[in-house]
Amino acid sequence: MKSLKEIILEKKEEKKEKIYFVETDPQQAFPSDTINYLKKEINKLCKDLSVDWKRPVDVLNAAFSNLNIPIPEAFLKARWSQYLELISYVVKNLADSRGFGATWTG
Repeated sequence: MKSLKEIILEKKEEKKEKIYFVETDPQQAFPSDTINYLKKEINKLCKDLSVDWKRPVDVLNAAFSNLNIPIPEAFLKARWSQYLELISYVVKNLADSRGFGATWTG
C-alpha cells in the first residue's frame, strides 16, 4: 500500500505546470507544437458553452493566457501573422460550436 506521503507527492507531480513555450528569439515564429497547443486550448474554450465570449480575440487571448504564452506584438511579423491566422481559426470554431446567431457575432 502507498503511504499518504507518496500519494501527495504523486498528486503534486501531476499538478506541475506543463511548459508550452520557451522564449528563444522573439523575431522567429512560434514553433508548430506551440501552435498545436494553442489550437487545442482554443477548441476547449470554444466548446465551453458556460462562457459567453464577446469577441473572438477574447478567446484567443484567453488561450494565450491559459498556456502562459506571450501575445505577440504587431512588430513581431512572423508571430503576428500566426496570431492573425489563429483569429480566423477561433472564428471557425466559435461558428461550429455556437453558430452565427450567438452573442459573439455582435
